[in-house]
Amino acid sequence: MLEFFQIWKVNLRALVAFELFYKAVSAAIFMPLLYGGFHRILVLTGYEYLTAENIRAFLLHPLTIVGMLLLLLFYVFITFIDISGVIFLFDQSSIGRQVGLFTTLRFAAWNSIRIFYPKNLSMAVTTLLSIAYMKAAVVYGFVGVIRMPEMFQRVIDRNWYIQFGIIVGLVLVAFFLLRNLYSFFFFTLEQDYSVRAKARSRRRPVLTYVFDVLCLLLIQLLFLLVYQVTSKIGVALIDLIQHMVSDFNAPIVVILSAAMVFLIVVLTILSALSTPISFAIISIRYYRYMGGQKRHHILAKEIHISERYRRNIARFMIAAFMVAMLLTSTYIVGFAKGDYSIRMEEIHSIAVTAHRGASTAYPENTMAAFEGAMEQGADWIELDVQQSRDGYIFVSHDTNFKRITGVDKNSWEMDYEDIAKLDAGSFLSSEFADETMPLLTDVIEFAKLHNLKLNIELKPTGYETDFEKSVVDIINDEFFAGSCVVTSQKYQVLKNVKAYDEDIKTIYVTSLAYGDVGHLDAADGYSVEASSISEQLVERVHNEGKEIYGWTVNTKAGVNRLIRLGVDNIITDNVPMVQTCIYRSKAGNALTEYVQWLESYH
Repeated sequence: MLEFFQIWKVNLRALVAFELFYKAVSAAIFMPLLYGGFHRILVLTGYEYLTAENIRAFLLHPLTIVGMLLLLLFYVFITFIDISGVIFLFDQSSIGRQVGLFTTLRFAAWNSIRIFYPKNLSMAVTTLLSIAYMKAAVVYGFVGVIRMPEMFQRVIDRNWYIQFGIIVGLVLVAFFLLRNLYSFFFFTLEQDYSVRAKARSRRRPVLTYVFDVLCLLLIQLLFLLVYQVTSKIGVALIDLIQHMVSDFNAPIVVILSAAMVFLIVVLTILSALSTPISFAIISIRYYRYMGGQKRHHILAKEIHISERYRRNIARFMIAAFMVAMLLTSTYIVGFAKGDYSIRMEEIHSIAVTAHRGASTAYPENTMAAFEGAMEQGADWIELDVQQSRDGYIFVSHDTNFKRITGVDKNSWEMDYEDIAKLDAGSFLSSEFADETMPLLTDVIEFAKLHNLKLNIELKPTGYETDFEKSVVDIINDEFFAGSCVVTSQKYQVLKNVKAYDEDIKTIYVTSLAYGDVGHLDAADGYSVEASSISEQLVERVHNEGKEIYGWTVNTKAGVNRLIRLGVDNIITDNVPMVQTCIYRSKAGNALTEYVQWLESYH
């Protein structure tokens, strides 16, 4: 550890300057270039938007493959500049030589260009894998904000072989990375080609591998601990600031806001330094491994700049930092006051939809589930409809009845008279043995009686006859068009609905919505998998005068995120939890009183 700090202090100033400057350039220039490059690919391939229906075709397009490979190489290049700069600085520190920012930048850029040589392209793969592991703790710290889509998570949780495959895959990747860990140093300091650099890295003894693993694990655990502690303190400070703002205690608000800004700085620095600190530790391991072997030290020519220019750069960075902190502090106070949180009327307008009814406590898509959703206080009920062989529109999510009823038959193979005799409740509990798959007309009558709205999702199989027309006719015959939406994961279904009756409100269901989705004229709104919803998407949809729903959200963190983003409808398996989150959303005193009134009313 002493050796680590001795090496650090020689070029600590240059390292901090390099990381701050390079991260700022990356955020201001490189990331926008990557973002712009991706949009250029969309233009060249003729895709104005991406959804779950067209994403596969887009990814398999030849121009997409070529374009994404180029963007990936560019990302590797800018990433390797960071790695090269850190390795260079520690190498110079190991011989007691101080270097400046621009000398480091010039060497790092020159060294990174070498990965584009045909003999060095394999280094790109190693670079990508290394970054994934060097930032493991920081990435893990964000899982509460950036979550895996719940539909994928459910598939993983239910299949042990997928979990096993993921674990094996991660172990193999880690093993590959560890074998090639020192290749970065041989490639940068010895100027070896990637194949030779990797071969030399793999020759180190097994004991060296073990210590390398322990060091990397220790680094990631320390990062994770600092991140988690800092994050929890930040959440507590936000609550305190909010309380103090409501009590008009300005001095304490200023102090707490300053503390919050400090924590944000800590988290930012933690993220920025995760890679350099990891490579610093590995550098020590590398020098110890080399021992008394003759090493080649890079002697890059120092770039001298005037003292005046140096002072101007320092002033600019300090000014930019102060402005950023001032804006952050202002935002924190505003957020606590309710200026940036959801307004009361917006919270009131967020509807809650019971996914397939109250499907956790009752058998899904049955009258029992719909009654349960009503009792839980749902505003909407989401249900799925199919067409039987004799043309009846009934409620069922699955085309095949085996999962729910145990009968291995498809919807188009049976008349509704026989479908209505199937037991659709015992799969959950024998208590619901009498539950069947109801007709859409039965559910609409129930919804009208209890003032509920319906999200009717059409599940076409290709065996239907006038499927969309049949559903629309039922809705119109029941005078229910103003209290429902017709949804589908197939955009053509919505086009068919609009062609038959343009007054029916339609919602396009997709796990992905990216780009100019406004060109989907047959969709009056979008129901998007929650993790794919961004602030930009919500703003774009609302600017088009349309609505956006989020599905299927079953965690408080996920619900609170959608509330902050301002979605119009949250689809969930846990209606009471979602309503509680909505009612307790951060807002001003007026909303607090409103919540208290709501709670007393219920």
